[in-house]
Amino acid sequence: MKRLYVAKYGYIIMSILFYIFGLVYMFLPEIPDLALCIAAGVCLLVYGAIKLVGYLSPDLYCLAFQYDMASAILLMVLGVLTLVCNVRLRNVLVPGLGVLLLCDSVLTIQTAKDAAKFGIRSWVLLLVVALICLAFGVIVIAAPISDMRLRHVIVGLSVLFEGLMKHCVVLCTVRGKRKV
Repeated sequence: MKRLYVAKYGYIIMSILFYIFGLVYMFLPEIPDLALCIAAGVCLLVYGAIKLVGYLSPDLYCLAFQYDMASAILLMVLGVLTLVCNVRLRNVLVPGLGVLLLCDSVLTIQTAKDAAKFGIRSWVLLLVVALICLAFGVIVIAAPISDMRLRHVIVGLSVLFEGLMKHCVVLCTVRGKRKV
């Protein structure tokens, strides 16, 4: 039960960090690339660790964390690469974020479908937020935006919606097993 508590509140804390990072990226575009890469690498590592704890948690529905083993490994490897290669990766950070958004959105769409089977009424909210994140992922990857200000706003909104999506998933689907 302690792992479930750590995973649930870890997801909520990561969601809040995504909100903060999204707002900072939108409103403080002058942040140096090195600082951005280090922050992204640390965030990916911590998020991966929280996902691993989530995967190992005794969640009643097994919905929120069902894909987290593979996601955790991917995030931790990307976190290490981002920390080690830092500024050399700056040109692929934004498209890489788009790919992560696509992956996470598609998995959340699957989670919403499974939540509907369990009779969880908030599955529609999960689906809508996941579709919005999916759209942002496609935009971030496929629409090269030359205006840096607009690019910062779109990427910042993408990160904000990723945080919202994870927040919704954990609040709508995580339930501990009750003792009888």
